[in-house]
Amino acid sequence: RDVSRIGAGLDWSRQTFLDAGLVLDSEVALRVDAYNTGQDSTFERNTLRAAPRVATELRWPHARTVESGASEVLEPIVRLDFANVTGDAVPLEDSRIIEFDEANLFAPSRFPGIDGIEDGTRAAIGVNWHRTDPAGWSANLAFGRVASLDGALQFSDTPQGLDADQSEWLLAGQLSLNDRLWLSSRSLFDDNVAFTLNETRINWQGEGAGIASSYLFSQPEPAEGRSDKLSEWAFEGVLDLNENWTASADWRYDFNEGRAARAGIGLDYETDCIRIDLSVTRRYATSTSFTPTTDFGFRVSLLGVGNGKRQGTNRSVCRG
Repeated sequence: RDVSRIGAGLDWSRQTFLDAGLVLDSEVALRVDAYNTGQDSTFERNTLRAAPRVATELRWPHARTVESGASEVLEPIVRLDFANVTGDAVPLEDSRIIEFDEANLFAPSRFPGIDGIEDGTRAAIGVNWHRTDPAGWSANLAFGRVASLDGALQFSDTPQGLDADQSEWLLAGQLSLNDRLWLSSRSLFDDNVAFTLNETRINWQGEGAGIASSYLFSQPEPAEGRSDKLSEWAFEGVLDLNENWTASADWRYDFNEGRAARAGIGLDYETDCIRIDLSVTRRYATSTSFTPTTDFGFRVSLLGVGNGKRQGTNRSVCRG
Protein backbone atom coordinates (compact mmCIF):
# COMPACT_ATOMS: atom_id res chain seq x y z
CA ARG A 1 0.00 0.00 0.00
CA ASP A 2 0.92 3.67 -0.41
CA VAL A 3 0.42 6.00 2.54
CA SER A 4 0.75 9.78 2.75
CA ARG A 5 0.31 11.63 6.01
CA ILE A 6 0.31 15.23 7.14
CA GLY A 7 -0.42 16.37 10.67
CA ALA A 8 0.07 18.93 13.39
CA GLY A 9 0.12 18.89 17.17
CA LEU A 10 -0.31 21.39 19.98
CA ASP A 11 0.84 20.77 23.56
CA TRP A 12 0.53 22.76 26.78
CA SER A 13 2.00 21.78 30.15
CA ARG A 14 2.34 23.30 33.57
CA GLN A 15 4.21 22.25 36.70
CA THR A 16 2.97 23.14 40.19
CA PHE A 17 4.80 22.62 43.47
CA LEU A 18 2.48 21.64 46.32
CA ASP A 19 2.95 21.26 50.06
CA ALA A 20 5.15 18.50 51.47
CA GLY A 21 7.26 18.53 48.28
CA LEU A 22 4.61 17.15 45.94
CA VAL A 23 5.01 18.02 42.25
CA LEU A 24 1.90 18.20 40.05
CA ASP A 25 2.29 18.17 36.26
CA SER A 26 -0.70 19.04 34.06
CA GLU A 27 -0.87 18.49 30.30
CA VAL A 28 -3.34 19.31 27.52
CA ALA A 29 -2.67 18.33 23.91
CA LEU A 30 -4.34 18.00 20.53
CA ARG A 31 -3.08 16.19 17.43
CA VAL A 32 -4.77 16.15 14.02
CA ASP A 33 -3.59 13.93 11.15
CA ALA A 34 -4.83 13.50 7.57
CA TYR A 35 -4.08 10.20 5.80
CA ASN A 36 -4.27 9.21 2.16
CA THR A 37 -4.06 5.43 1.74
CA GLY A 38 -3.90 3.69 -1.62
CA GLN A 39 -3.76 0.06 -2.77
CA ASP A 40 -5.28 -1.22 0.48
CA SER A 41 -9.04 -1.77 0.62
CA THR A 42 -9.04 -2.36 4.38
CA PHE A 43 -8.62 1.38 4.99
CA GLU A 44 -10.57 4.40 3.79
CA ARG A 45 -8.88 6.34 0.99
CA ASN A 46 -8.91 9.65 2.88
CA THR A 47 -9.05 9.75 6.66
CA LEU A 48 -8.98 12.62 9.13
CA ARG A 49 -8.12 11.69 12.70
CA ALA A 50 -8.23 13.93 15.78
CA ALA A 51 -6.76 12.98 19.15
CA PRO A 52 -7.28 15.39 22.06
CA ARG A 53 -5.85 14.32 25.41
CA VAL A 54 -5.39 15.57 28.96
CA ALA A 55 -3.10 14.20 31.64
CA THR A 56 -2.07 14.83 35.21
CA GLU A 57 0.94 13.41 37.00
CA LEU A 58 1.69 13.56 40.71
CA ARG A 59 5.26 12.95 41.91
CA TRP A 60 6.66 12.98 45.43
CA PRO A 61 10.47 13.08 45.24
CA HIS A 62 12.45 12.30 48.39
CA ALA A 63 16.14 13.25 48.31
CA ARG A 64 18.87 12.67 50.85
CA THR A 65 22.66 12.73 51.20
CA VAL A 66 24.27 10.15 53.49
CA GLU A 67 27.46 10.51 55.54
CA SER A 68 29.59 8.92 52.83
CA GLY A 69 28.58 11.70 50.44
CA ALA A 70 26.28 9.53 48.34
CA SER A 71 23.03 11.11 47.16
CA GLU A 72 19.74 9.29 46.66
CA VAL A 73 16.38 10.22 45.14
CA LEU A 74 13.25 8.12 45.69
CA GLU A 75 10.24 9.23 43.63
CA PRO A 76 6.78 7.59 43.78
CA ILE A 77 4.70 8.57 40.73
CA VAL A 78 1.02 8.34 39.81
CA ARG A 79 -0.19 9.41 36.36
CA LEU A 80 -3.65 9.63 34.80
CA ASP A 81 -4.20 10.02 31.03
CA PHE A 82 -7.39 10.51 29.04
CA ALA A 83 -7.60 10.55 25.24
CA ASN A 84 -10.52 10.49 22.82
CA VAL A 85 -9.44 9.45 19.33
CA THR A 86 -11.99 10.17 16.59
CA GLY A 87 -11.87 9.14 12.94
CA ASP A 88 -11.46 5.92 10.96
CA ALA A 89 -8.63 3.45 11.50
CA VAL A 90 -5.27 4.31 9.96
CA PRO A 91 -2.33 2.07 8.92
CA LEU A 92 0.23 1.45 11.66
CA GLU A 93 3.40 2.03 9.68
CA ASP A 94 5.65 3.37 12.46
CA SER A 95 4.07 1.80 15.55
CA ARG A 96 4.13 -1.95 14.94
CA ILE A 97 6.90 -2.93 17.38
CA ILE A 98 6.23 -1.73 20.93
CA GLU A 99 8.77 -1.91 23.75
CA PHE A 100 7.25 -1.44 27.21
CA ASP A 101 10.14 -0.20 29.34
CA GLU A 102 11.15 2.36 31.97
CA ALA A 103 11.45 5.08 29.31
CA ASN A 104 7.72 5.03 28.47
CA LEU A 105 6.21 3.79 31.74
CA PHE A 106 4.90 7.30 32.45
CA ALA A 107 4.66 8.47 28.83
CA PRO A 108 1.37 9.61 27.22
CA SER A 109 1.56 6.62 24.88
CA ARG A 110 3.64 3.46 24.59
CA PHE A 111 3.50 3.56 20.78
CA PRO A 112 6.90 4.62 19.36
CA GLY A 113 5.51 6.53 16.36
CA ILE A 114 2.65 8.82 15.36
CA ASP A 115 0.34 6.27 13.73
CA GLY A 116 -0.45 4.52 17.02
CA ILE A 117 -2.29 6.45 19.75
CA GLU A 118 -3.53 5.00 23.03
CA ASP A 119 -7.22 5.75 23.51
CA GLY A 120 -9.42 5.98 26.60
CA THR A 121 -8.52 6.47 30.26
CA ARG A 122 -5.29 4.99 31.60
CA ALA A 123 -3.45 5.09 34.90
CA ALA A 124 0.23 4.44 35.56
CA ILE A 125 1.73 3.88 38.98
CA GLY A 126 5.30 3.20 39.98
CA VAL A 127 8.47 4.39 41.64
CA ASN A 128 11.91 5.55 40.45
CA TRP A 129 15.08 5.37 42.53
CA HIS A 130 18.54 6.78 41.79
CA ARG A 131 21.79 6.75 43.76
CA THR A 132 25.12 8.38 42.97
CA ASP A 133 28.08 7.32 45.14
CA PRO A 134 31.39 9.22 45.42
CA ALA A 135 33.15 5.86 45.22
CA GLY A 136 32.48 6.01 41.47
CA TRP A 137 29.30 4.05 40.96
CA SER A 138 25.67 4.92 40.30
CA ALA A 139 22.44 2.95 40.10
CA ASN A 140 18.89 3.40 38.80
CA LEU A 141 15.77 1.37 39.50
CA ALA A 142 12.23 1.64 38.06
CA PHE A 143 9.14 -0.35 38.99
CA GLY A 144 5.51 0.01 37.96
CA ARG A 145 2.64 -0.90 35.67
CA VAL A 146 -0.05 0.65 33.45
CA ALA A 147 -3.80 -0.04 33.60
CA SER A 148 -6.77 0.88 31.43
CA LEU A 149 -9.81 2.14 33.34
CA ASP A 150 -12.37 1.65 30.56
CA GLY A 151 -11.25 -1.25 28.37
CA ALA A 152 -8.25 -3.18 27.08
CA LEU A 153 -4.82 -1.63 26.64
CA GLN A 154 -3.92 -0.94 23.02
CA PHE A 155 -0.30 -2.03 23.33
CA SER A 156 0.46 -5.74 23.69
CA ASP A 157 2.80 -6.90 26.43
CA THR A 158 0.89 -9.92 27.71
CA PRO A 159 1.69 -13.57 26.98
CA GLN A 160 0.17 -14.95 23.79
CA GLY A 161 -0.96 -11.43 22.87
CA LEU A 162 -4.07 -11.58 25.05
CA ASP A 163 -6.04 -8.39 25.51
CA ALA A 164 -5.88 -7.12 29.09
CA ASP A 165 -6.91 -4.07 31.05
CA GLN A 166 -3.56 -3.86 32.80
CA SER A 167 0.04 -4.42 31.84
CA GLU A 168 2.46 -6.76 33.47
CA TRP A 169 4.74 -5.45 36.18
CA LEU A 170 7.89 -3.77 34.89
CA LEU A 171 11.15 -3.95 36.81
CA ALA A 172 14.24 -2.33 35.31
CA GLY A 173 17.63 -1.39 36.72
CA GLN A 174 21.03 -0.08 35.67
CA LEU A 175 24.38 -0.12 37.45
CA SER A 176 27.47 1.83 36.39
CA LEU A 177 30.94 1.30 37.91
CA ASN A 178 33.61 3.95 37.31
CA ASP A 179 32.48 4.50 33.72
CA ARG A 180 34.05 1.14 32.87
CA LEU A 181 31.44 -1.48 33.68
CA TRP A 182 27.70 -1.24 32.99
CA LEU A 183 25.00 -3.71 33.93
CA SER A 184 21.37 -3.31 32.88
CA SER A 185 18.32 -5.56 33.17
CA ARG A 186 14.61 -5.30 32.33
CA SER A 187 11.89 -7.79 33.22
CA LEU A 188 8.14 -8.16 32.78
CA PHE A 189 6.14 -10.47 35.04
CA ASP A 190 2.52 -11.04 36.04
CA ASP A 191 0.82 -11.03 39.45
CA ASN A 192 2.01 -14.61 40.02
CA VAL A 193 5.64 -13.53 39.39
CA ALA A 194 5.75 -15.57 36.19
CA PHE A 195 8.30 -13.88 33.94
CA THR A 196 7.39 -13.32 30.29
CA LEU A 197 10.43 -11.25 29.33
CA ASN A 198 13.94 -10.62 30.61
CA GLU A 199 16.76 -8.71 28.97
CA THR A 200 20.10 -8.52 30.78
CA ARG A 201 23.24 -6.93 29.37
CA ILE A 202 26.73 -6.31 30.73
CA ASN A 203 29.35 -4.07 29.10
CA TRP A 204 32.99 -3.47 29.95
CA GLN A 205 35.13 -0.80 28.28
CA GLY A 206 38.86 -0.65 28.82
CA GLU A 207 41.81 1.05 27.16
CA GLY A 208 41.71 -0.22 23.61
CA ALA A 209 39.28 -3.07 24.26
CA GLY A 210 35.64 -3.67 25.04
CA ILE A 211 33.37 -6.65 25.60
CA ALA A 212 29.61 -7.02 25.95
CA SER A 213 27.35 -9.94 26.73
CA SER A 214 23.57 -10.18 26.85
CA TYR A 215 20.83 -12.68 27.58
CA LEU A 216 17.28 -12.48 26.21
CA PHE A 217 14.27 -14.53 27.29
CA SER A 218 10.81 -13.87 25.90
CA GLN A 219 7.56 -15.79 25.71
CA PRO A 220 5.82 -16.06 22.29
CA GLU A 221 4.24 -12.81 21.08
CA PRO A 222 1.99 -13.16 17.99
CA ALA A 223 1.50 -9.39 17.88
CA GLU A 224 5.18 -9.14 16.88
CA GLY A 225 4.96 -12.07 14.43
CA ARG A 226 6.79 -14.37 16.86
CA SER A 227 5.16 -17.72 17.68
CA ASP A 228 8.17 -19.33 19.39
CA LYS A 229 9.83 -18.67 22.72
CA LEU A 230 13.16 -16.83 22.62
CA SER A 231 16.12 -17.78 24.78
CA GLU A 232 19.44 -16.47 23.46
CA TRP A 233 22.86 -15.53 24.77
CA ALA A 234 25.03 -13.12 22.78
CA PHE A 235 28.65 -11.97 23.05
CA GLU A 236 30.52 -9.12 21.35
CA GLY A 237 34.14 -8.04 21.61
CA VAL A 238 36.33 -5.28 20.15
CA LEU A 239 40.13 -4.98 20.35
CA ASP A 240 42.34 -2.14 19.08
CA LEU A 241 45.38 -3.83 17.51
CA ASN A 242 47.18 -0.54 16.95
CA GLU A 243 46.41 3.05 15.97
CA ASN A 244 44.73 2.01 12.70
CA TRP A 245 43.61 -1.60 13.03
CA THR A 246 40.64 -2.89 15.08
CA ALA A 247 39.45 -6.48 15.38
CA SER A 248 35.94 -7.53 16.42
CA ALA A 249 33.99 -10.73 17.02
CA ASP A 250 30.40 -11.62 17.87
CA TRP A 251 28.56 -14.83 18.71
CA ARG A 252 24.95 -15.73 19.46
CA TYR A 253 23.70 -18.99 20.99
CA ASP A 254 20.09 -20.25 20.79
CA PHE A 255 19.15 -22.31 23.87
CA ASN A 256 15.89 -23.49 22.26
CA GLU A 257 17.79 -25.04 19.35
CA GLY A 258 20.74 -26.05 21.50
CA ARG A 259 23.30 -24.62 19.08
CA ALA A 260 24.93 -21.44 17.86
CA ALA A 261 22.68 -19.14 15.84
CA ARG A 262 25.25 -16.69 14.51
CA ALA A 263 29.00 -16.04 14.60
CA GLY A 264 31.11 -13.36 13.00
CA ILE A 265 34.52 -11.72 12.92
CA GLY A 266 35.59 -8.36 11.55
CA LEU A 267 38.70 -6.33 10.84
CA ASP A 268 38.68 -2.54 10.40
CA TYR A 269 41.39 -0.22 9.09
CA GLU A 270 40.98 3.53 9.58
CA THR A 271 43.06 6.63 8.91
CA ASP A 272 42.15 10.30 8.63
CA CYS A 273 41.25 9.69 4.99
CA ILE A 274 39.74 6.24 4.65
CA ARG A 275 38.02 3.42 6.55
CA ILE A 276 37.99 -0.19 5.32
CA ASP A 277 35.72 -2.80 6.92
CA LEU A 278 36.16 -6.54 6.36
CA SER A 279 33.75 -9.06 7.89
CA VAL A 280 32.71 -12.71 7.77
CA THR A 281 29.36 -13.79 9.24
CA ARG A 282 28.03 -17.33 9.59
CA ARG A 283 24.29 -17.81 10.14
CA TYR A 284 23.32 -21.32 11.14
CA ALA A 285 20.18 -23.27 10.24
CA THR A 286 16.91 -22.26 11.95
CA SER A 287 13.29 -23.41 11.86
CA THR A 288 12.64 -21.02 8.97
CA SER A 289 15.95 -21.39 7.12
CA PHE A 290 17.30 -24.93 6.77
CA THR A 291 20.49 -23.96 4.97
CA PRO A 292 23.35 -22.25 6.84
CA THR A 293 24.72 -19.17 5.09
CA THR A 294 28.06 -17.39 5.16
CA ASP A 295 28.28 -13.69 4.27
CA PHE A 296 31.46 -11.84 3.35
CA GLY A 297 31.44 -8.07 3.76
CA PHE A 298 33.75 -5.42 2.30
CA ARG A 299 33.13 -1.69 2.65
CA VAL A 300 35.24 1.38 1.91
CA SER A 301 34.35 4.81 3.35
CA LEU A 302 36.02 8.07 2.40
CA LEU A 303 36.17 9.98 5.70
CA GLY A 304 35.45 13.69 5.62
CA VAL A 305 33.69 13.40 2.23
CA GLY A 306 29.94 13.64 2.65
CA ASN A 307 29.79 11.82 6.00
CA GLY A 308 28.67 14.83 8.01
CA LYS A 309 31.72 14.80 10.29
CA ARG A 310 33.38 18.09 11.10
CA GLN A 311 37.12 18.36 11.16
CA GLY A 312 38.38 19.41 14.60
CA THR A 313 40.98 22.10 14.99
CA ASN A 314 43.55 19.56 16.19
CA ARG A 315 42.68 16.90 13.62
CA SER A 316 45.07 16.38 10.75
CA VAL A 317 43.56 17.10 7.37
CA CYS A 318 43.44 14.37 4.74
CA ARG A 319 45.39 15.58 1.69
CA GLY A 320 45.49 13.76 -1.61
